[in-house]
Amino acid sequence: MKRKDNEDDNTQKKKCKKEMISRVEMLERLINVRQDIVAQVDVFGTQQLYNSSMSLKTKDEITAAAMLRLHQLENGLTISSIRKLTISELDQLLIPVGFHKKKAHQILTIAKTLEESYDNDIPQTTLELYQQMQLPGIGPKVARLIMLVAWKKADGIIVDTHVHRISHRLGWTSKEAAKFAEASRRELEEWVPRQHWPQFSQALIGFGQSYCSSLHPKCSLCPLSDHCPYFCNT
Repeated sequence: MKRKDNEDDNTQKKKCKKEMISRVEMLERLINVRQDIVAQVDVFGTQQLYNSSMSLKTKDEITAAAMLRLHQLENGLTISSIRKLTISELDQLLIPVGFHKKKAHQILTIAKTLEESYDNDIPQTTLELYQQMQLPGIGPKVARLIMLVAWKKADGIIVDTHVHRISHRLGWTSKEAAKFAEASRRELEEWVPRQHWPQFSQALIGFGQSYCSSLHPKCSLCPLSDHCPYFCNT
């Protein structure tokens, strides 16, 4: 299988362009490609809260499998269906998510707060979601992601592990910034056109989940590989 992958990569590399396109052009290509891809991050509203709560220190495929089990609850994945579960029942559904017992407590706390204080919905500002509610497991980065997915509001670029990795592979951030997500965020916000901020993070996160993974990126299948410096120069 590895030999076949290498042959596919070598065939694809013959299509690499000698001249790289601009960062903005590459970004616009990526955003267009993402319109035809349904990724794990493309989840709306409260469900993204649960997904984000589970994703810390957990592989995407494990988080996705846990989300699927929650969707199979009676009446689907809703605040009320979560509220009907005991800690033990929810914990069993989350296994093998990292720190599953702690996250079961967090998810039940989130569901209780949203039911009692927000009429089974989520706040519409990052400030309220992160600072005022102080939900367990929800920091500023996750709060921005939830605002983006649930309400299409972007008050900054979200740099998770996928955005951090892909931005560096495409040469969008410096070697120094590649060491720290916050440094990457600052550099990206300097050149990414503000009108692309709402699509940027969700596009890259989904692209990372679908093609540009950390250990085994699907370069031979990637629709952007012909202009990708990571693929063409290695």
